[in-house]
Amino acid sequence: MLLSIIKKKSYLFLMLLSGIMIAQTTEVHYQETRNLEKQLKQIDNPAIKEMLIKKVGQPVLFTLIYSKGVSNYAQHAETLNTSDNTIKVNSGNSKSNRVYKNSDSNNFIKIANLLDKAITISDTLIDFEWTVKDEIVTIGEYSCKVAEGIYNGKKIMAYFTDQININEGPDVYQGLPGLIIKLDTPGKTYLVKDIISKKGNTQIDIPSSKEAINRLEFEELKKEQINNLKRSYGNSAKVIKS
Repeated sequence: MLLSIIKKKSYLFLMLLSGIMIAQTTEVHYQETRNLEKQLKQIDNPAIKEMLIKKVGQPVLFTLIYSKGVSNYAQHAETLNTSDNTIKVNSGNSKSNRVYKNSDSNNFIKIANLLDKAITISDTLIDFEWTVKDEIVTIGEYSCKVAEGIYNGKKIMAYFTDQININEGPDVYQGLPGLIIKLDTPGKTYLVKDIISKKGNTQIDIPSSKEAINRLEFEELKKEQINNLKRSYGNSAKVIKS
């Protein structure tokens, strides 16, 4: 009887110790770069091209913080010196362009910027219909598998690694058995610049979704705003989509 009690206490102690040891926060720095090749081909004026590149063509840094199945993806507020010294970008501090994901409740909240107005979107995590290929690609120090998915009817390509055992990625992207190191979409390319593991969990406060709209409602609202712009400025108006 005494031996049984000792074994149970030892087991509970080991379980507690194990939980303490694995409790950690993962911080990932992503570089976002807009893909402007298609838009630039449609513009003949060199001055407008240069202005467009300076305005929205520069890379922007975002930080993903993941802890206990919850993540927060937001613009990095300060200049970041990455380990490989390839990029030093100050993206500024923005209240919009934030994404909160919760794998346990299977939902996300995104605060998006639409014509300088913050819009809150709340919906279930997106099923990207990932198809994992046989191909293996090395990106930086990580061995990555390649996956093809669909988002808003368009093909996207993800390069993910199971060396970082979290089911996460930039922005709203997730759903692969590992961390997305690189992601190519028609509008943007996302690339990991740094990954930092920290001991202990981080409390991530999720914003209210009382006045939120769902993802399809947001897409309809975006289309409406784009059509309004075209009507106001004519066919010469060029809209850069996220």
